[in-house]
Amino acid sequence: MNFKGTTPLALLKRISGRTIKTEAGCWLCFPKHGSYARLTVNGKERSVHRLSWEIFYGPIPAGRWILHKCIAAGNCWNPEHLYLGTAKQNVADRVQQGRSARLSGELNPSAKLTLDSVRALRAERGLSCRQLGIKYGISYQQACDVRNRKNWSHV
Repeated sequence: MNFKGTTPLALLKRISGRTIKTEAGCWLCFPKHGSYARLTVNGKERSVHRLSWEIFYGPIPAGRWILHKCIAAGNCWNPEHLYLGTAKQNVADRVQQGRSARLSGELNPSAKLTLDSVRALRAERGLSCRQLGIKYGISYQQACDVRNRKNWSHV
């Protein structure tokens, strides 16, 4: 493990400054943006849980992932909560821990349409996708995709 010009202790101090320890034993480092806590080391952004593994256990073997025993959405860096796994295990863990659910339709907080507006859009006759987009406050491409059931296919 080579951190070029910085020491593992210095990295731990940087990470600890943004960490809250929970009753469950998680060491939660909160990200400045995005979903995973990251730290810039030698000009390269690195995930904090991966850095933790390298500091406490050494290099990460090629093709292996650092997985979480806890349900901390990737922000826990307690080395006792981390383990090596495969990409397939990573996906299975995300599903099991409820972190991979895609919110579709009205459940998606970014949704501009409702079930009723999708049904109404599809019932429209004589309007172009551009006109539908303007009427429903969406892009013309999204209007076409909704009308052609590429999006909102569950309705």
